[in-house]
Amino acid sequence: MKKRDFFRANQKKRYKDREFKNPYFSKKKSVSHKQIIRIVFTSFVVILCVYGIFRIGNKPIKSISTAGLETISEQQLVNHINTFLSERQWIFFTKSNNFFYSSEKLKTYLENIYSFESLSIETKKQDLYVSVKEKTSQLLWSSGNDVFLVDLSGIVIRRLFDEEIRILAGELPEVNQDVEMPEKPHLLTTLPLFKDVNDAEVKIGESVLSEEEVTNIFRFHEHLSAQGIGYLETRIDRLAGKWMAIRTQRGFDILFDASGDIDAQASNLETLFRD
Repeated sequence: MKKRDFFRANQKKRYKDREFKNPYFSKKKSVSHKQIIRIVFTSFVVILCVYGIFRIGNKPIKSISTAGLETISEQQLVNHINTFLSERQWIFFTKSNNFFYSSEKLKTYLENIYSFESLSIETKKQDLYVSVKEKTSQLLWSSGNDVFLVDLSGIVIRRLFDEEIRILAGELPEVNQDVEMPEKPHLLTTLPLFKDVNDAEVKIGESVLSEEEVTNIFRFHEHLSAQGIGYLETRIDRLAGKWMAIRTQRGFDILFDASGDIDAQASNLETLFRD
């Protein structure tokens, strides 16, 4: 009986010490108001410290300098850079903050708007230096309501801005100090116009014509000029196959094959008009 009394006394002692609790009757721990205030205050202090570190150590970009621009408007380029730098980061900051600024990301951003021969971006303290080498613009490509500059390889360089399109249309823009006119507007009016009658989507840096097509079309233009035939635009219809059309000043189209023998086609055209 002694063993029995020992185990019974031991169980009673453990029960009195509250080593066993009924989970169905356990009390829920409540958070006191002091603990809530302490948590909120600690979180506020941490956020304030982080903000202070980024604020005090921040040296935002204050000036932007450009070099190498020819047909691109400096003001338009600076506006695009400022748009990138003003993008929000972590609600309170922008990409102009030196903790968030990235020259590579800015370069990628600009290359989605322009197609450069080369682009160099450098920062010194709070100054941003952008040096570019533009691709040589050789023709205008019209698709939908947009007009683009294209090089000899058929690669799209950039989209023309509204002010430049109005110049092509022969409209004189109103005097506005906030709008900078293109540095060389006369260059735009001398470039041949190519019209995509299918109004296909155009992306910067992609090809709308092959280099061979551009070369042959320009050669056909030379033949037309030599024969005294004035022309307005070259019309491209990819759905029509290989044939392209040159709209003349007299209102009719001359069809030709840009992948064929250009000299032979021009000779046939000359014979047709002569006979």
